[in-house]
Amino acid sequence: MTFFAYEYVAAKMTGDRVMASARQMAPMIHEWIKEYGFEKIFLATEDEDALEYMRNEFGHMTVALSQERIKFSVGIS
Repeated sequence: MTFFAYEYVAAKMTGDRVMASARQMAPMIHEWIKEYGFEKIFLATEDEDALEYMRNEFGHMTVALSQERIKFSVGIS
């Protein structure tokens, strides 16, 4: 399973499509794990918050490449 998050935000892409957040996708991912028996989730994202959320939600199942990421929540209260 591949999950794409906020790369379009960092790239300042335009358009009327909005990607689902990790929090919004979690219930569906849980369903897919149960239905299809996935053992790993490969997360391709530049969003540090999405990676943290997925690791907290799915633990060792979450796999991601080591790369520089952006913490979008910095400065948000």
